[in-house]
Amino acid sequence: MATVGQSRLRLDTDAAIDLGEAESKARHAAGAAEASGDEVGAAAAWRLLWHVHAYRCRYEPAGEAASRAAVHAARAGDPRWVFDRRLELVARTRGSAPTSETIALGEQVLRESHGRYGIASGVLRCVAAARAARGEFELARHLMLQAISDVGEAPLDYYSLRAFGLAWDVAATQGDWETAERELRCGFEGLSALGATAVLSTVAALLAHSLYRLGRDEEAEQMAAVSAEATAKDDILSQVLWRTARARVLTRRGDAAEAIALAREAVALALESDELAEQGDASTALAEALHAVGETAEARAAAADALRAYERKEHLVGADRARALIAELEAATAYETSTGS
Repeated sequence: MATVGQSRLRLDTDAAIDLGEAESKARHAAGAAEASGDEVGAAAAWRLLWHVHAYRCRYEPAGEAASRAAVHAARAGDPRWVFDRRLELVARTRGSAPTSETIALGEQVLRESHGRYGIASGVLRCVAAARAARGEFELARHLMLQAISDVGEAPLDYYSLRAFGLAWDVAATQGDWETAERELRCGFEGLSALGATAVLSTVAALLAHSLYRLGRDEEAEQMAAVSAEATAKDDILSQVLWRTARARVLTRRGDAAEAIALAREAVALALESDELAEQGDASTALAEALHAVGETAEARAAAADALRAYERKEHLVGADRARALIAELEAATAYETSTGS
């Protein structure tokens, strides 16, 4: 149990953690606990496996790990089984489950918990993210603010919710980049003070995206560099995000070759995960870079890949933006055809 607890703490605070080693320890601990009938220990080990899979953006096995943790916790009479249900919901939110399923499961978990055990904030964040992806921004913001108010005196959760939830899941999805930058900055500074370096690498990448959208390219590139330096090799989300942020800066700067190369790397990494929203964004970044150098046909193919990912996720906002990009590319193709260029 001590080894499991230490590994869990390092996942949030140490970007250099070996996720393969953490997974091996968790699987060994789960097997030993199940063999001895230690339901509490088995639940803790499966929770650690959830976190390992989540850092790798492999949300289907993460959801399975959370489900197994919930079974062991319930057998032990441990009320944290509801917390494990929340982890299962997080996996659906970030992974391949459609947003309508996320919303339905979130409402179910809220009913099961009866508002107890301090899990409401995490559940509300998931539902808010799904609502934002569907374009229901006013409701999403209301739910996210409710989630933030529910965390009480938990600084890591507070700053994480502001950065990942209010800033990225809601404001950035809406295109409100001023709010996104402000909340991400708050989260970045707070998490930095707490020493949460593993989480910080992702926030830095998100901040780079916001700064790019605000036209502050030099700052965006600096934040992308911070993320690239701090990101663990197995942290797929951060590895994708810093590359797409830098690719977009380079595209606007006119450094086409490097932008396209980075965007291709981001797409390849995103496809190792089952995080459809990030697959869509990486493909969009690639389409934008290709479009900038007149590679219209390949850009259309990348934009079509983005649209398929967003549609599978029921990410209606992303799908609308992908369709708009496809329409722009089709117009460019028509113009090239008519002018013979």
